[in-house]
Amino acid sequence: MQASAKRFDSMKGSSMSARADIIFNAQKCFQKLKKSTNQRVRKEAGVYMATVLEYLVAEILEVAGDATKQAKKRRITPRSIMLSVRSDEELSALTKKVHFAESGTIPFIAPVLLQKPLKRRKKNHIQDETMEEDVNNNEAGSSKFQ
Repeated sequence: MQASAKRFDSMKGSSMSARADIIFNAQKCFQKLKKSTNQRVRKEAGVYMATVLEYLVAEILEVAGDATKQAKKRRITPRSIMLSVRSDEELSALTKKVHFAESGTIPFIAPVLLQKPLKRRKKNHIQDETMEEDVNNNEAGSSKFQ
């Protein structure tokens, strides 16, 4: 026998995940694909799906771990996952319509609210001017009718 044939025979009893050298369960992914599509599905499709899911989880955990370290915390929380995914352009585009449970909302303040308010005159100053105008108007009006 050739070396590749011996290698295949030795792996014959092992699982699909072990043969593909992945952590996610390829058999479960295969069964879910079969159940959801109602069509024939090759076993390699389950392995491919498990590999893609494993890659995505690794990417998300890497970004969330970096964000957690920057915040000087030890535990990755749903909030740190959500904040890190939303800050990454590619992951944000991929998970645009996804709701992260128990993660809160993204902190956002509208730019209009951050603008400094216009300087206004003091109320006493404005009242003084209006009183002076009223007095002037009354004096002028009283002289006309006399």
